[in-house]
Amino acid sequence: MWTGGLWFPPNRHSLDSGFRLWWSVNPGWRKARRHRGSGATLTVQGGRGSGNKGDSHGSTPDVLSCRNLGSDKTLLPIGARSSRGELPIIDGPTIDIEECKGTKMANTTLEALLADWRIMVETSLREHLASPEPVLDPYMGMMHYHMGWVDREFRPIARSVGKRSRPLLLLLACRTLGLDAEKALPAAVSVELLHAYSLLHDDIEDGDEYRRHSPTVWKIWGIPQAINVGDGLFGCTFRAMAELHGTGFGSDTVAVAMSMLIDTSIALTEGQFLDIDFEQRTRLSLDDYTRMVQGKTAALFGTCLACGAHLSTNDGPMRERFRQLGEQTGIAYQMLDDINGIWADEDDTGKAPHQDIRRRKKSFPIALAFADRDIGERMVALYSRDMTAENVEATLVLLAAAGIKERCLHLYGRQLDAIRQTQEEIEHALHLEGRPVDLLEEFIGRLLSVPDLR
Repeated sequence: MWTGGLWFPPNRHSLDSGFRLWWSVNPGWRKARRHRGSGATLTVQGGRGSGNKGDSHGSTPDVLSCRNLGSDKTLLPIGARSSRGELPIIDGPTIDIEECKGTKMANTTLEALLADWRIMVETSLREHLASPEPVLDPYMGMMHYHMGWVDREFRPIARSVGKRSRPLLLLLACRTLGLDAEKALPAAVSVELLHAYSLLHDDIEDGDEYRRHSPTVWKIWGIPQAINVGDGLFGCTFRAMAELHGTGFGSDTVAVAMSMLIDTSIALTEGQFLDIDFEQRTRLSLDDYTRMVQGKTAALFGTCLACGAHLSTNDGPMRERFRQLGEQTGIAYQMLDDINGIWADEDDTGKAPHQDIRRRKKSFPIALAFADRDIGERMVALYSRDMTAENVEATLVLLAAAGIKERCLHLYGRQLDAIRQTQEEIEHALHLEGRPVDLLEEFIGRLLSVPDLR
């Protein structure tokens, strides 16, 4: 059955416990996909159907197959000069944002495109967060620390700055629809700043002491300063979006983009409210979980693609398809993040093992376990206690006994199917105009690839 954009089977007993999921992103797969003419973004091998185990003939395929191209390494931050101040150079020459403007991207492969765009986005981010005067250097330094550019003493470091997935999605949407992506750079920077703000406040509200293996802002400088830094990032979000005026967009277009940003900001707080509220509740339905994810994660993903489409085309239905694709991707992204939060290695997540369980977080696997007729009551009882090491282990044993990990992966695969369907609709519509969508599809595939799980 379908509920809130997620597909859930009637029960776990019809699932194949040997299910494993991958996402296909290599060029050979894409060629084969085109040869079949399906327009799909997943290849499906005949697997064991729920009714005929071991028989792949005539059964519903349940194995999504791929060969991974390898991890997409995050580009190290590069220093930039700004009219509002100067930032230190990190691992590379100074790059002025003006050097990026007006330069056509000659590279068409995804890897080359992302490398160019990461430099462009990172440079512009540094401009927007440059210190306007020395007395504010510590304030801006806290922002720089949160962005991954400096250490706690505000010394330049080469540290992970995150994937920058959201601005890249927005720029890929623009490219797919025929807009010079550089014109949309202010919007790309804006959505990344909004994301950074939400993470900083989430760290405070969730009590998280570490992010990407480093102490969080509130842990170092205290909650009052951290709240203020987050508020500053929030303000910079709108200042960045307003700079679309300077790249050739009219007031009406910019106003709609601003409205998207406002609506997304509200949706983020609604999702965060539900996420916090769930920690105090002993009961949680899958519908509750889906509603939370729609605000906490899917809204911003949807806005990234919708805003890119808005800046690129007047085709209303096409904009909505892009929004739908973004929201579906955001739901899948959160599902995968929740799966990783329990079963992925710390090297893949940057979080301590089983952190979500220790905090009694009502994540996707836990919501599924709560709804299970066999273990639901025991899960509720466990989550009502302090999460000692023994109770964490008991929770893991219970989840394993009920096959929750396998069921989560199965449902995740169904969500990918929904994404595939929307991609096919977009691909069909754009094929009539001779526009390729390969790079956007490939990037989403990388974003949603499943790591090795324990």
